[in-house]
Amino acid sequence: MKRYDWRGVFLNRRGFLTQELKTEQFMHQNELDDFLFIFDKYKKDYPNCNFYLCGMSAGSCYGARLLSLYPDKMPFKAFISICNPFNITNTCFHMD
Repeated sequence: MKRYDWRGVFLNRRGFLTQELKTEQFMHQNELDDFLFIFDKYKKDYPNCNFYLCGMSAGSCYGARLLSLYPDKMPFKAFISICNPFNITNTCFHMD
């Protein structure tokens, strides 16, 4: 994949399709450190790539929350929110 100068990142909802929920709590809204760690690693591993984020359902909630809370730490050029059950208007104001 070295010939491509972009990467797509997909945030999936926990329990999607046949995946079983592992905890009683559906979402961990304030636990975003794992995402920040992974996105930082992407930036370091692929410094010349453009990143595009797509979130599905609860995954789109995480994406919108991350982009609105940490706009300077996000490497993404665009965000696609599919079936987001919350208002994502604030996210739009923090995109390049």
